[in-house]
Amino acid sequence: ECIAEEGQYSVGPTHLAAPASPHEAIERSSNPDTLVSTCLPEPRMHACRREELEQAIAGGSTRLSFSPLECPQTQATVRAALALVCERALGGSLVCIADAEAFRHVFGNRSCERGGVRPALRSCDEGYMTDRLRGVHVSDERFAAA
Repeated sequence: ECIAEEGQYSVGPTHLAAPASPHEAIERSSNPDTLVSTCLPEPRMHACRREELEQAIAGGSTRLSFSPLECPQTQATVRAALALVCERALGGSLVCIADAEAFRHVFGNRSCERGGVRPALRSCDEGYMTDRLRGVHVSDERFAAA
């Protein structure tokens, strides 16, 4: 378990003080005792147009903190994901594209390191879509249909 620093916290039975008021007690009772907040840095948000992202894929963009992608196959994958987000997604979307080694480096160690927490992925569908689309490339129509 990670104990957070400066304004970030973990909620658990060992971290709860007695409620200051009946209102606070009711508020706390709505949170399960096993809920743990993850300590992560603030995300960097960038607003841009699709055309700017298209240009950044091959040429990079300092403003978007986006390095140029040298590999044509990687460029095609990112363009296919961008097309899905811009043309097919009906709600919000989160895109994470990485080779297996980079993915394991970032998300592989689930333990809390002293001074921070490693990024984490959580699925709300118990891995259903991952299993359904395993081996299906993002450019495949079956991916968009799912």
